[in-house]
Amino acid sequence: MYISDKEISYPMIRRTSVVFVLLMMFGLQLSRADTVYLKNKHEMEGIVTVDDEERIVLDVGSGTITIMKNEIDHIVTSDPRAKEEMVRSWQDRYAQSGRWIPAGAETIYAQIGEIKAARESVLETTIKKERLQEEVAAQQKDLADAYANFEELNKVLAGADRSDVYNYNKIIAQVNAGSARIGRLTAENNAGARLQKAQEVDFSNTVNKYTARLLALAGAFDREHERAMAAGIPDKDAGFYRWARREIDDLGSDLETKEIPCAREAGGLIVAATVNGTATLSLAVDTGASLMVISRRTAADLGIAIRDDGKKIDLLLADDKKTTAFPVILESVEVGGLRVRHVMAAVTDEAPAPGIDGLLGMSFLGNFIVRIDANRNKVILERFIPKK
Repeated sequence: MYISDKEISYPMIRRTSVVFVLLMMFGLQLSRADTVYLKNKHEMEGIVTVDDEERIVLDVGSGTITIMKNEIDHIVTSDPRAKEEMVRSWQDRYAQSGRWIPAGAETIYAQIGEIKAARESVLETTIKKERLQEEVAAQQKDLADAYANFEELNKVLAGADRSDVYNYNKIIAQVNAGSARIGRLTAENNAGARLQKAQEVDFSNTVNKYTARLLALAGAFDREHERAMAAGIPDKDAGFYRWARREIDDLGSDLETKEIPCAREAGGLIVAATVNGTATLSLAVDTGASLMVISRRTAADLGIAIRDDGKKIDLLLADDKKTTAFPVILESVEVGGLRVRHVMAAVTDEAPAPGIDGLLGMSFLGNFIVRIDANRNKVILERFIPKK
């Protein structure tokens, strides 16, 4: 007995017997068997497509099985109507394996396979991004702890008895070690931030391309399906269109899309964002800002203490002005029900613009595909969330 699908070729049937093709075209009235009883007491249901002196070939829907005659006890043939019903139940299998593709739908079948393969690349990029995000968040926490420890050591040093040379030098050694640790962690943090930015660009590009291909496929399928329905879809082709629709819908279910209503102020769109699960802020959507930006007052309201001697960064504002800011990690930021953890933000002395609490920059928006619908005052956020 030989189980094989090598006779099946893509995208249309080749190397399968001419007899089988004719049977498919004429409703299988000429098929010769439904059930094959073997000498080993097993049995198989299918449709005999080849019957010669040495063997039979049994079509079982997902492929064909070659059975030698000396293994067969007997064959029971069913009526043509029952066999037609069997083929209808196999239509999805034919579509999935490419055994039966309606004329004009070959490209649709090929693209479904290509996009399913592309999905694996998106999954891989998503996993890399999430791992790096966790690593950078851990680096940020280590750096914040190092600064806090350094500050405590300096307080101890300021109150130390200089006459106790041994203990005083011991504290100085600890301060120097703390300073060196801050330098090392800062270098690691900067490298991690650069890598994270590159990874976010790669992720965004990969998901954007994937989404564009998926949307194009959905549109092409709709047009092909409409054309087929207008011409009249034969029973033998109906399974393909059902299967293709399910596959496309299944792929589309990976994408979570939210349309977020915005207020418009001074030509910009303002969204409500919940930060750290408690405070609701009014933030201007700014895809040109690399980081989320909040004011020192807003940070204080969130319970975030900013030390003037802490780590500082230079921040370029929308009007090309540079300002000094303090980097912080927000536990979470949620907009329109979409939540991102460990969001890096910059704290400035003053709010970026009057009447708002800050800017919603790419440290949050970079987790999504972002589309701005200015006519409807909406921000559309879409992200790839693979099904389990």
